[in-house]
Amino acid sequence: MHPCSPLVPQWRDAGLIQPIDTSRLQNWPDVFPALTSLPGTQVNGEQWFVPFGWGRTSVTNRTDLVDWDEEDSYGLLWDERYAGQLAVFDSVDETVFTAAIYAGIDPCNMSDDDLDTVMALLEKQKALLRFYAISQSDITQALASGEVVAALTWDSGAAELKAQGIPVRMMLPKEGVETWCCGMVLTSNPPHEDKAYDLIDAMLSPESGAFVISDYGMGHSNRAAFDRISDEKLDELQLPRNPTELLESGVMYCLFRNKDQVIERFETMKAGF
Repeated sequence: MHPCSPLVPQWRDAGLIQPIDTSRLQNWPDVFPALTSLPGTQVNGEQWFVPFGWGRTSVTNRTDLVDWDEEDSYGLLWDERYAGQLAVFDSVDETVFTAAIYAGIDPCNMSDDDLDTVMALLEKQKALLRFYAISQSDITQALASGEVVAALTWDSGAAELKAQGIPVRMMLPKEGVETWCCGMVLTSNPPHEDKAYDLIDAMLSPESGAFVISDYGMGHSNRAAFDRISDEKLDELQLPRNPTELLESGVMYCLFRNKDQVIERFETMKAGF
């Protein structure tokens, strides 16, 4: 399976996955240490999650259509000058999460008052939006056409637009960028365990990593993958060679403490009740 790291403790506690024997992975020694010890992925010396790709959810804007001389900030998505030309994801994991960061609130531990603050911000934002996007493709197409001039995207969305020659930039907001890491777990009773380990190791390889970086604009967990990418390409993608500083300065994606309530409030806000 290929989850994001916050799901691992739930699956482990439910008995759905087993620890991974990293001695069976040839590429494990080259994995960035900052990614091997994400919260909940190591327990009593056992590795329950193998990191693969990492990245960011942030504001991507058309540099030719947006006049923004201030520090990078999620605040661009509340700029009334661009009313009707902004978009965010129809998802609490991106839209509520980044609104909390913008408000200076810890998304992982929101109180009822915190959630009220975040929803009030999103209510203001709703009036400025062109649409809530169901997929990143909706956003990238709208940015490419100019229908939207700034929106939430993942790294891969910004990379796709740059590959098309569209003048865009992905911000690194001063409030802290939402960061995330996806990877692999091993089910409790895999029918072909040797093949599962082969697949995990192949996903960790420098060759796989170089493809993920150059074609998807995402980071990879293997430091050797970055040796295959030029400084110019990394600058274009706004990717560091080592994710440690990014992970320390960003806000790592987590499961909301009260996700059902967050979803209910978000849907109610969108519906205008």
